[in-house]
This record gives sequence, structure tokens and C-alpha cells, in this order.
Amino acid sequence: KKQLGVLRAVPFDVQNSSEVEIADSEIKSSAGAIEIGQSSNINITNNKIHNSSTGVSASNSTYVSIIGNLITANSGGGIRIWNVGNTGIYHNTIVYNTGSSPTVDISGMDNLQGSFSQNIVAFNTGAGVVREANSTNFSTISYNDVFSNYGGQYNYAGMTDPTGINGNISADPLINFNEGSSYCLYSVSPAIY
Repeated sequence: KKQLGVLRAVPFDVQNSSEVEIADSEIKSSAGAIEIGQSSNINITNNKIHNSSTGVSASNSTYVSIIGNLITANSGGGIRIWNVGNTGIYHNTIVYNTGSSPTVDISGMDNLQGSFSQNIVAFNTGAGVVREANSTNFSTISYNDVFSNYGGQYNYAGMTDPTGINGNISADPLINFNEGSSYCLYSVSPAIY
């Protein structure tokens, strides 16, 4: 597995690869922070991904895990998934991304397995979680807090809103956004289970 330090200004492009880990890095000011294509067993863990076009984009791949990342202030959306099997998106904070693109965009997943659990998707100018017409839902959508995306109008689009089912909520996550903060939750946050 490959582990990286701090990436700035240059996107991380994983193509035709396997067993790659991108961990504990700060990735910013790039066209697309992390782009994955035709790859397998990719782990993106505990990164701060910000001020890029798209935070994480994955296509035509399998076994992609996106876990514990802060994905913020990207102009083209937070996560885009196209035709990726066995995707796991867990414990991410996906906030304050701008632009009209969906914050979490799922497409091309026809009968491919995937889980979207214990994420915070809030205060993004695009719709929160979008399933495009040509794809099926994640097999598991649970314990997420999806709140106030696209002016509060579209937390979920292209799917039945799972709020109130399987632990999914839509409430202000009460994130500490003070300058220099690590975007941690206040102790009274409804997103703490």
C-alpha cells in the first residue's frame, strides 16, 4: 500500500492500479483532488480534501473505501461515484462544497453493492445525495445526517428520502467551524450516536 504525506496543487490520479492507500493527507488547490479509474482495493482515509474542483471522483472500479475524510470547500461537488462496485463511504464530513453539482453523486451503479453510512452531508450549495437515473441505490444507507443542502430543498434526489429510516436524520450537525478548528462536533450534536 502506498501512503502519502501532504499534497498541494497536484491532483492524485489513480488509474489501472490496486492496493493503494491515500491516508492522513491534506489535498487542496487542484483540478480534482483524487481521481480513481479502472482500479481496485483503493482506500481513502482520514484526509482533508478541500478547495479543489471535485473532492473524490471514482469510476469503473471496485472495492473503493472512502472513510473518515473532511471534504469541504470544493467547487464541483464532494464525491462522484460512477460504475464502482463494492463502494464503502463511511464517517465522512462533507460540508460547505459549492457549485451546482451534487455533493454526493451516484451513477452507473446498476446492481453494484455499496454502503453509505455515518456521514455528515450539510450546508452544500448542490443537492446532498443524488442517485442518477441509470443507477440503483446503495445497498445500505444508514445513520447519516444530511441537512440543509441546496438551500434545504434537496437533501436527497433521485431516490426515496431515507430520513427517519435506519438511523438517518436531517438536523443541524452542530459542527465547530471556528478558524483553525478541525471541524469537530459540539458535544450536543444530534450526529453523535
